[in-house]
Amino acid sequence: MYKYQILSVVFFIFTINLIAQKRPIKVVDEKVSNRLDLYAINENLIDYDIIVTVKGTGFRQKTGKQRKIRIPATSKVKVNSLVIERGKTPQYIYTVKANDSLSRRAMRPTATKIKIDPSKVFIIYSSIKCVSCDSLMSSLDKSIYNYKKINLSENKEISDTLEKYVPSIDTITTPIINIGGYIYTDIITVDKVIEKLEK
Repeated sequence: MYKYQILSVVFFIFTINLIAQKRPIKVVDEKVSNRLDLYAINENLIDYDIIVTVKGTGFRQKTGKQRKIRIPATSKVKVNSLVIERGKTPQYIYTVKANDSLSRRAMRPTATKIKIDPSKVFIIYSSIKCVSCDSLMSSLDKSIYNYKKINLSENKEISDTLEKYVPSIDTITTPIINIGGYIYTDIITVDKVIEKLEK
């Protein structure tokens, strides 16, 4: 197995922003006709039950006791719909109470799967001689993770830098993968990649 430690400073400009393992639930809005639909986004690998409280002006919303809403892992779920008052521009703030102790009573609206940035640097360097790069990247495109692709034949500067850490880089027929600052040349399956990302 080939595994090489590289200095993160060398690849700083090429890295993906690192994100903490536990990420806050975010709320985004989409305007549809005279409504402002609010969606909660869960970029974590576990499900949450949440309560979203919205306050502000320029809109109306349903009143009454709020129920918990289930937000599955790596998903986007509609949590509220604000009716915009005529001639007004809605202004709002929201608070989210999230709990990973899941309730059987939580509402379960339709969820849309999303892709997330991993908590580690994740870059795949491909070359002309790589025989498994296309199939690996095709599988990764169907996974929950975003990643960066760099074609070494089009980036001589990066190729030259990598050559210091990867012997005989011109002869390697497998993907060169940077996960968390470590270089791997023996990973050819998406399962192995995800195992390293979630370790």
